[in-house]
Amino acid sequence: MQLIAFSLKRKTTWRVKIANVQFEALAISRFEDRKFLYISGYNTSGLYAVDLSVIRKGNVNPAITLVGNKMAPSRRMVFDGINEMIYFDLPKTGSVGTLDLITFKEELVFKDAGFGNYWPFLLAFDYPKTLFMMVGDTIGDKKKYRLFKAVVEAKSLSFRDRIMMTGRVENESDFNTPNVSKTK
Repeated sequence: MQLIAFSLKRKTTWRVKIANVQFEALAISRFEDRKFLYISGYNTSGLYAVDLSVIRKGNVNPAITLVGNKMAPSRRMVFDGINEMIYFDLPKTGSVGTLDLITFKEELVFKDAGFGNYWPFLLAFDYPKTLFMMVGDTIGDKKKYRLFKAVVEAKSLSFRDRIMMTGRVENESDFNTPNVSKTK
């Protein structure tokens, strides 16, 4: 597969070939001394890394390193620069997991009965400590979007609210969240 790289400094674009990995999930580390592009796919539990400095230099065939295997394949990832962790979706189980990039310990941090394999699903950080997750559900012929907001505290999540895109807060009893403290 290929990525498209763009240099703001040089105002040029080039294709970067990612050999032997079919990827859907991308996450970029935030550390100046260790900038990596993390790659994973829906057909593999492998987590791969590419040195961003190599891509920035214009290399079209960078070396790819297998970092390790996650608990399952994923379609979305986001990097937590404070705790050096990657959050990733587990669409087959309707969950979100984490992988600590220092200890390589994994943890299931969120599960929702209605989460499933729905699209779109997004993960994003509002630094320094807020993780947002959005999922689109189809109920009958209607599309419903849910926004989850969690505060990351010492490598755990504390959910503050679950908001419908209409602005209404849903009933907290709908949560099924192992290892997560629920607060208002």
